[in-house]
Amino acid sequence: MTKDGIIYSPNLPFEKIDLKKPLEDYFRKPAYLVNDCVAAVWGEKVFGVAKDYDNVVYLTISSGIGGGAIVDGKLLLGKYGGAHEVGHIVVDIEERMKCGCGGYGHWEAYCSGANMVNYVKYLMEDVFKREEVEKSMLYTYYVRNELTPEVIYEAARKKDFIALQVVEKLAKINAMGIASIVNVYDPEIIIIGGGIALNNKELVIEPMKKYLDRYLFNKKPLIVETSFGEDVGLKGALAIALRSPQTLIQA
Repeated sequence: MTKDGIIYSPNLPFEKIDLKKPLEDYFRKPAYLVNDCVAAVWGEKVFGVAKDYDNVVYLTISSGIGGGAIVDGKLLLGKYGGAHEVGHIVVDIEERMKCGCGGYGHWEAYCSGANMVNYVKYLMEDVFKREEVEKSMLYTYYVRNELTPEVIYEAARKKDFIALQVVEKLAKINAMGIASIVNVYDPEIIIIGGGIALNNKELVIEPMKKYLDRYLFNKKPLIVETSFGEDVGLKGALAIALRSPQTLIQA
């Protein structure tokens, strides 16, 4: 996504669509085009827990994995608006899973709501012991092709042996991704949102923390949940409209 429109979307069948000018022409008002996580990080900076910080990352672990970044008080966008696409950090050099974008080994291909089931099926088929898999609560759902993130996390809450192993592997991968964010952007604070993370905090956020230190180079930042829940993107859009970052203003 650029400031003017979509040039490529890994999860939607859109490519090279001009959005900014048609909106401005229709409403006869300036329009700013950003993705949900860019809006979210700016919303947290203007209205939320990041008010007092100049180095901030917002991370969503939801149907996809995405991020927005502020470094030295400046919103990062990049040449094509992709300076914050943290979901495509490579976490697996063996390239076991293919991402929706077409790349291999990307964080989003393992831990996002849209792709997690593919990874869990791989673990059940090729990694875990078959006799243990067949005793798992997940096996019935696997046979029926009815595995979902909700089923996986519910089984983990019930102490299912296979589901708990899955949670640990996902936690380790999430720690790798978050450590990469810290090592590249050096944030003071990381704010986490998204349905997968917020609806399963004790199985996503807390397990991740115990692995984080082993991957860090930069100092560990404060890690908190968004206080805006599902409204964080809406708050961000409002923040951009009311207090647009300089990087979004055309010369």
